[in-house]
Amino acid sequence: MPASRRQKLGDLQARVVSVASQISNASHQTTVSDFLEAKITELEAEKDYIRCIKDGLLEAQEQGSLASIELEEQLGPLLHEFRSQADIVRAMKRDQRTLVEDLQDKVDSKRLQSTDPEEDDGLLERAYRDAIMERVMSAVARQAKSKFDHGKFKRRVNRYYGFKQPAFPKSFSWCHVLGFPTPASIAKVAHIVPKSLSSEEIAHIFGQEDDVITDARGALLLYAPIELLLDTGAIAIVPVPQGTSPIAQWKCVVLDESQNDEIAWYCGDGTSILVKDLDERELRFLNDNRPRRRYLYFRFLISYLNAKRLGKTSAVRNIEQRRFWPSDGAYLHRSTLVALARCISGSEIPPSLLHNMTFEGSSSALRDEEIGMMAGAAIREETNRNLREAVVSTMWED
Repeated sequence: MPASRRQKLGDLQARVVSVASQISNASHQTTVSDFLEAKITELEAEKDYIRCIKDGLLEAQEQGSLASIELEEQLGPLLHEFRSQADIVRAMKRDQRTLVEDLQDKVDSKRLQSTDPEEDDGLLERAYRDAIMERVMSAVARQAKSKFDHGKFKRRVNRYYGFKQPAFPKSFSWCHVLGFPTPASIAKVAHIVPKSLSSEEIAHIFGQEDDVITDARGALLLYAPIELLLDTGAIAIVPVPQGTSPIAQWKCVVLDESQNDEIAWYCGDGTSILVKDLDERELRFLNDNRPRRRYLYFRFLISYLNAKRLGKTSAVRNIEQRRFWPSDGAYLHRSTLVALARCISGSEIPPSLLHNMTFEGSSSALRDEEIGMMAGAAIREETNRNLREAVVSTMWED
């Protein structure tokens, strides 16, 4: 690591230690409001330190002094920590007034119960931990109560795409890529945009408030192994060149040719559909409804980044050498996308994939990077989770 990077890390670490020390040495006369401001400053300093480590890791990889596997091992936990810190800071700033009241109540209560003045040492810190823990537990409880209703969403998506009973047996679903019904037990309502992204991250990436997670146009019906191929960048869904039809058409393209001979579907007559058979295969819809183009473009880029991250050199080369997507809309926020890409794959997205497909408009480069880091952490974790579930499912079948 260059001396300048080590110096910057040392300065940032010293700042974190200094702020933490000031907080721990704060007297009992410190106001709750001042204490919370200091805690926010401490968390922001920790975020700056993590961001600097991230930049150092990426620099080391670019210079060839850090292998991709080492980057992967270190970057994931680092981004997870950054996202956690950023979530706490965001909650504190959003609820600062009520948090001040809660802490003051806790401090007053503890002081009334105490007969030893020395117990005031660290009182604010203890009250803060209790209050933050209560808010975290409350947020978990709210999330559990308002848990995403997958059944309701699946019914909405089925209606949107025209998959209805009694035309099809209840035990079956549809796969848009295969183009025929598949057993419901191994079918997925696949979110095109990763559902782990927050509404704030989605709004920043797309430049508008999009309720992607509950929008039927933000999903496809897929046989589960097909979705995994999409997740890992083995395949992608791209537009068919517009002809005379006013209805948008989509096709599957195989990016990772090393998986060509893998089985995508066992046919009832003993034959199989291989991954290579999916190449140039047009998606089959049951009506005129289609997914949103901007969501599929974003998914296309995520497939590319996951392919780079997972070392799928055939897929990466395929995307970079072929022109899959026409330039017909400014869909995504460029600066945020650049930060997101570096956090997922450790590298940049080629300009050819972004040409006339992105927009700028933010007034804060630091905010763009922060949203990109948080979104990158969420996408990495969701992809890892899907891969683990696929491995467990395969072991169970074996």
